[in-house]
Amino acid sequence: MKNFNRSIYIGIYGSLLVPMITWFLCQIYFGYISIQEFLQILIPPKLWMVYVFVVVLMVYLYMNKKLKSIDDYLKNPSIVALQEVQKDITRISKFIMLILFLFLAFGPSTVILFEPSYTKMEYLLSELVVIALVFVFAVPWLAYTLMQIDKLTATIPLAEGKAFFSMKVKLVLNVVTTAFGTALFLIVLNISLSLPVFSLEDLKHLQSTIIQKNSVIAILCLAAIFINLYMLIKQLVVPIHEVNEALKDISQGEGDLTKRLATVSRDDIGKLVARFNVFVDKTHTMVKLVKDNTDKVVNSTLQLTDINKSNYESSQEVVKAIDEVARGASVQATDLSNINLTFTTFGQELENTSKQMGVIAAKAQVTAVSASKDSKRLTELIGSIYKIGNSFNEIGEKIKKLSENIRNINNITDVIKNIAGQTNLLALNAAIEAARAGEAGKGFSVVADEIGKLAEQSKVSSENIQLLLKSIDVDTEQVVETTSDLSLDLNNQIHVIQGAMESFKQLIDAVYEIEPGMETALGMILQVNERKGNILEKVEEISSVSEETSAASQEISATTQCMNDELEKAYAYFQTLNTLTAELKAQFNQFKV
Repeated sequence: MKNFNRSIYIGIYGSLLVPMITWFLCQIYFGYISIQEFLQILIPPKLWMVYVFVVVLMVYLYMNKKLKSIDDYLKNPSIVALQEVQKDITRISKFIMLILFLFLAFGPSTVILFEPSYTKMEYLLSELVVIALVFVFAVPWLAYTLMQIDKLTATIPLAEGKAFFSMKVKLVLNVVTTAFGTALFLIVLNISLSLPVFSLEDLKHLQSTIIQKNSVIAILCLAAIFINLYMLIKQLVVPIHEVNEALKDISQGEGDLTKRLATVSRDDIGKLVARFNVFVDKTHTMVKLVKDNTDKVVNSTLQLTDINKSNYESSQEVVKAIDEVARGASVQATDLSNINLTFTTFGQELENTSKQMGVIAAKAQVTAVSASKDSKRLTELIGSIYKIGNSFNEIGEKIKKLSENIRNINNITDVIKNIAGQTNLLALNAAIEAARAGEAGKGFSVVADEIGKLAEQSKVSSENIQLLLKSIDVDTEQVVETTSDLSLDLNNQIHVIQGAMESFKQLIDAVYEIEPGMETALGMILQVNERKGNILEKVEEISSVSEETSAASQEISATTQCMNDELEKAYAYFQTLNTLTAELKAQFNQFKV
């Protein structure tokens, strides 16, 4: 911002002061005044200096106010401020033109009129020089100033209406005024040089002087012309070239609609660029919208193609399914006819079943009576088994007592055996003593032998008795074990018979419970047999409906086949549409959005 302000001030002051300074130098160069007279003019205080100071101060105050307004808008943009800033930009241009005209037309040259160094002719020629200098040297500075203002306000939208500095005005300023100023400059130079000619020698000297000074002035004017042309190119030709390149890129190149022309000109070209950017914005929005919609159409077309394909495949499956339904309906009608026959047979079987159920019920009653009798007999059998068990228990007790008595006898035989052994010892001792007695003891010896024999026989007998007792004891134990086993078997038989009794009781109860159930089942069978007729009627109705369904299914199958053919055509159309949308998408993809 500060750099732009500085450049604007430089341009304004340059357009005001450079022609004035050049004017002073040209007066010395043309010989209107001498260097001493020029220095005399520069010695303050001079009225023209005050005039210059006032103009410079006024320009500063006015431009500072307007530039501050522009700066405020750039920091805080608003619609109200925009309108005011647009007016200020136009006012700045008008102010620069006005102050330049007033300053150079009625500025130092007018004030210096009262200086004694000038004759009337010299002053008139100097005024013409001022006009020429303004046309030649002030215009480049003015163009520079306007370019800096355009750069500063590049982001500010252009105001509607005709621009103050249009292309026509700029062309006039840069071409006509430059050419007119240069011609006027050379005419004034030649007039000023021709005035003091009085002789042929002066004429020869004048010719060389004119050539020399015209060459210098021509070079300066050419430099000014080139500068003006450069400014003209910057302001007019470059923006037009940029517009041309942008249009060329859109029409022949990549079609980049994201690019925008960046120009700082606020004249007709600026409006052209702005409107071109608006056009590109709208075109970009439209192309992007159409491209997005084309993408959506492509996607939708693909989806519709897939859906149509799925519908086509589904319709084929439906046709197959309907054919199967038709065949199934025909089969169903046949099956229903068979079911009708089956129900007829079933009715007959129900009648037979009801008769059999009556017989079974009667037999169940007989079975219940027989089971009651058998239950009583089993009760008597259990009583008998209990008695047998008690008898076995008594026998077992007696056998146990017998075993104890045998053990007691065995003890007695042990005593007898011991006595026999002792008797045998006594007989042996008696024989020994009889032998010692000799003849006197022979009779006692015979007695001792007999006693020994008796003792031996007693021993043998007691051993035999023990063997018999052992055998009897073993048999007794076996009898006891057998008795115990029989007692256990009897107990088990009692439990088995008791279980059988429980089963018989449950059987009897079940028979008594089954009897009313059998009667109920018999009644239900009779009811089913009665309702059989209704069922047969319904089956016949269903059979008729099934036949109608079969016929309708065949008609639906034919209609569905026609629909399937139409879907196949639609699928082909969708494929064609998909191809067209893909081509349209490829065309829009040429634009960069």
